Amino acid sequence: MTIYFFSKWASPASYTAVDVDPSIHLVNNQCFVSAHEFDLAVKPNDLAKDLIQRIHEETGLTEKEKVGLWEYSRPEIDSRTWNGCQNLTRINPDQKEQQRGTDRFAPIRKVWDIFIEAYGIHYIPHEFLTVDEQLLAFHGRCLFHMYIPNKPAKYGIKIVMVNDVKSKYMLSGIPYLGKQWTRAIDRQKLGHSFTKDLTQHYHNTNRNVTTDNWFTSVPLIKDMLYNCGMTLIGTVRGNKSEIPEEMKDKTTWAPGSSAFLFTKVMTLVSYVPNTPSSKKIDLLMSSMHGDKSLASSGKPTIINRMKGGVDIFDQMCGQYSCGRKTKRWPLCVFYGMLNTGDHQLLDHLWGKYAKDRWQTDKEEAVYAVVG
Repeated sequence: MTIYFFSKWASPASYTAVDVDPSIHLVNNQCFVSAHEFDLAVKPNDLAKDLIQRIHEETGLTEKEKVGLWEYSRPEIDSRTWNGCQNLTRINPDQKEQQRGTDRFAPIRKVWDIFIEAYGIHYIPHEFLTVDEQLLAFHGRCLFHMYIPNKPAKYGIKIVMVNDVKSKYMLSGIPYLGKQWTRAIDRQKLGHSFTKDLTQHYHNTNRNVTTDNWFTSVPLIKDMLYNCGMTLIGTVRGNKSEIPEEMKDKTTWAPGSSAFLFTKVMTLVSYVPNTPSSKKIDLLMSSMHGDKSLASSGKPTIINRMKGGVDIFDQMCGQYSCGRKTKRWPLCVFYGMLNTGDHQLLDHLWGKYAKDRWQTDKEEAVYAVVG
């Protein structure tokens, strides 16, 4: 299944790099599964293409992603599709404890690495990037699932990713496996480490990165500017020791007013929202801006100009999701990769399927993606 999906971008040499399932034995390019699980012997590519076409047809087009695969009555959803999905990403029982002892993401790590590598090398992003979190909805058993109240899914698997602001194209992603398992380098905070790792391929290109307050810090801004050749814009939490108290005191400020603080390499902006009932102050840092420019609304131009790339990307992926109801988190991650791949490829087909034609040509466009 995965093999065919990645063939859209990766080289044919990558086909054999992913095992569809350890219980499936490859003999002379034939796929054999134990009789009680699977009574067919097919080529891996044929199986992959068949499964993906069925999943996309029955979910993305009909928008029934909340219906379990076994609940379909169509004859195409047969035992081959169901058993193939069940076998996906299982770990060999003999190696299960060993692999999970070193990597919680082991059941789908090999697939994920090929996925990230394939999509990252085939796209040159614009000048603005954004780093944020995607939450894959999942309510089953998982050692690293999270609760994020401001995300639509609330509960799920957190993927930290970097996107192109203009096209919303996903460039790279790292799963969050918990503080003990997602280790930062050189005592850096996790947000600092994530930002550097995700933007590694674009260091020294003078691009700009936008982050939220979980990532932004003064050490990160200086590190990205001096060591990585990139500027950074981000919201920042008021409890940071580098923020002067004068920039956090709004008692004497009028609603809609802004205060600026400049250093040689960065700008700090404190903005009071134009709502009397608001009790918060928006704090932003930037190593890209060095003036007091304001938009027509009165807000600093730094605010909201490059934000929202990952959120819009997440919304696009969920619009025609091919995900299924599942209690297995590796399969949930795999469905997330399928949704990501659809968005990436449809982004390139957008010129052919213009916005006014999308609703009528939706089926044609989806089949152009899955082949």
